[in-house]
Amino acid sequence: MKVRAYVFWIGMVVMAFLGGCTHHPPEQPEKPWNCREGMPEKVILFIGDGMGGAQVTAARMVNDGYLNMQSMTVSGLMATSCADRVVTGSAASATAMATGTKTNYGMIGMDPGGKPLVNICEYLKDKGFAVGVISTASLQDATPAAFYGHVLSRRMKAELGYQMAYADVDVLIGGGSFWLREREDGLNLVDTMLHRGYHFYEHIDDVPSEVSGRLLVVQAAHHLPEIGAGRGDFLSKAVSVGISCLERTGKPWFLMVENEHIDLAAHENDQAKMLAEVLDMDKALGVALNHTAREEDLLVVVTADHECGGYSIIGGDVAEGIVEGSFQGDNHTAVDVPVFAQGPGELLFAGMYDNTALFHKIALLMEIDVE
Repeated sequence: MKVRAYVFWIGMVVMAFLGGCTHHPPEQPEKPWNCREGMPEKVILFIGDGMGGAQVTAARMVNDGYLNMQSMTVSGLMATSCADRVVTGSAASATAMATGTKTNYGMIGMDPGGKPLVNICEYLKDKGFAVGVISTASLQDATPAAFYGHVLSRRMKAELGYQMAYADVDVLIGGGSFWLREREDGLNLVDTMLHRGYHFYEHIDDVPSEVSGRLLVVQAAHHLPEIGAGRGDFLSKAVSVGISCLERTGKPWFLMVENEHIDLAAHENDQAKMLAEVLDMDKALGVALNHTAREEDLLVVVTADHECGGYSIIGGDVAEGIVEGSFQGDNHTAVDVPVFAQGPGELLFAGMYDNTALFHKIALLMEIDVE
C-alpha cells in the first residue's frame, strides 16, 4: 500500500504541474541558420516498422559494429503516441508523419473527426514533384497507405486498393495484388492502372533498367515473405529502381520506403528474424546514401513508426557479435524511436520532437505551404 500511495502522490504532483502548463500543438519549425548549404530537391524517408533504439543497437552489434544508419551525420529521437492512445499503431503514426496531424488509433489519412487530411505526397504533387511509395508489405497496409489514402480504419483494404489505383503516385512497389485483382466487386484495378499509364510488373527483377514514367510493381498477393524466406534483395533493388524512375521524371521528388517485417518479427519475439530485417533495411539505406554522395540536393531521413516488443539488450559478447535480448511483450510500446538524417537540412532533425514534427520539418525544407 505504501508503494501505491507513493506512486499516486507522485502522479498527483505531476498532474498538478502539467495542469499549470499551457500546451500548444507543434508549430512549423524555422529554418536553422546552420543547415547544410542549399535546400533538398529530393527526399527519401525510410521507415523501419517497429524499429526502436535497442533494435538498432543490437543490429549494429551483430554486424561487426557498423550500420549505414548510424554513420549518418545527424540523429534525434521522436515521440510516437497517437490522439487517443499512448501506445500507437502504424496507421495513426504513419498518418502523423505523412500529414503533420495526430489521429486516432487505426485511422489513415483522416483526423479524429473523420475529416480527410492532405498528405505530403498530395502537397508535393500540387507543386510539380514526382512521388513514390515502396514497402515490403502490402501497399494497402497502414504505413504505405498513409502516403496516399484516407480511410476510417486500416482494415478497409479493398477501399485502399481502389484509392491507390486512382492516387497520383508515380512509383508504387510492394505487395498487395489481392486487393487489386481478387476483389469482391469484380474490379481489376491493375487494368485500371494500366489505362492510367502505369508500367506493371510482377517482380522487381522484371523491371527494365531504363524504365520511365509511372511504375507499379506488385510482387505478392499480400505482404512479401520475410528476408529469410526468399525475399532476397527486393528492398535494395526496389530503392534503386524507384530512385532511377523518379530521377527520369526530371522533377524534384519524394520517396517513402518501409520495411514492415521488423515489426512482424518483433510481434513474434523472434530476435534473429527481427535483426535480419533491420540489416536488410540498412542495406537498402546504403543504396540511398550512395546517391547522397553524388547528389548534393538529396536528403535521406530514417526513422520508425513505433517500437515493438519492448525489446532490450541484457547481455552478449560485442567481440563475437552475439546479442542476448529480451522482449517485454509481443506488441507495440510508446518508447521514443530514433531518427537519422543526412543531406541538405539535416540539422533540422536533431533533438527530440513529436512524430507530427517530422512532417513539418520535411514540409519546411521542401517549401510546402501547409494549410
